Amino acid sequence: MSNISSKYQKDFKNTDYKNPRLVRDEQRVKTRLFKFVVCAGIIGIGAMIYFIFFAPFFVIKNVEINGLNKIRKENIDKIVNDYRAEKSWLFFSRNNFWLFDKNDLTEKIFSHYFFEEFKIKKRLPNKVVITLKEKESAINWLTNNLCYHLDLTGLAIEYCEENNGYLTIKDLSNVVAKVGESAIEANDLQYILKLYEQLTRILAQKLNIAYVEKTNNLLDFVTQEGIVFKMNSNLLVQEQVARLETILNQQEVKENLLKMKYFDLRFGEKIYYQ
Repeated sequence: MSNISSKYQKDFKNTDYKNPRLVRDEQRVKTRLFKFVVCAGIIGIGAMIYFIFFAPFFVIKNVEINGLNKIRKENIDKIVNDYRAEKSWLFFSRNNFWLFDKNDLTEKIFSHYFFEEFKIKKRLPNKVVITLKEKESAINWLTNNLCYHLDLTGLAIEYCEENNGYLTIKDLSNVVAKVGESAIEANDLQYILKLYEQLTRILAQKLNIAYVEKTNNLLDFVTQEGIVFKMNSNLLVQEQVARLETILNQQEVKENLLKMKYFDLRFGEKIYYQ
């Protein structure tokens, strides 16, 4: 028996003798199965996207607002409804539980109002609950053709909706104010309030202060009767009030008070009146 070189030897032990036609059929089946899985996956993902973002199940149907007192509910409703009408990513509605952004809505509301406490909670599948606590306002602040309510620290907490009997201060310098920021320094506001309190005391049953006009350190307290008390915030409250009381107690002034046009106490010891 002749020896055959190893390079010419073949090992047929592991040779696959599958029918080529069967191999092609199996390949077709695998290809079809793969296409089916891909299509099913795309349809499944599409159905999931539709269910999550477009189906009525997650459309927000109820927005509950708790804690409103002075602020009109329809004003907050308008801000919320305008937000719900917006689009996300061009065609997704914000009025969807998953696309309703609490932080975004909070920012929009706080551009008009500033609250002591404020929380937004989403409740599956289609409800939003807003719970808030209003800050106490004490001042109507008019500046730059806009009206704001201020708290006792001078913080602008909301746009004015009505007077509410608060003291009105007109900033004739027209410095731009913004909700959530200080419109006037707390010390300056406290000075005006203290002076207003003292003037109200000494003018009781005689004159009624309607509003205050502020130009830097100069303050004009205007009465409903049209008489103006011109004051200077660089001077002490008690110093000006004491001098005014002295003038008001003079017999000539008492008899002609309602005929007066102004009392000017802005220049130290000197008092001018007409």
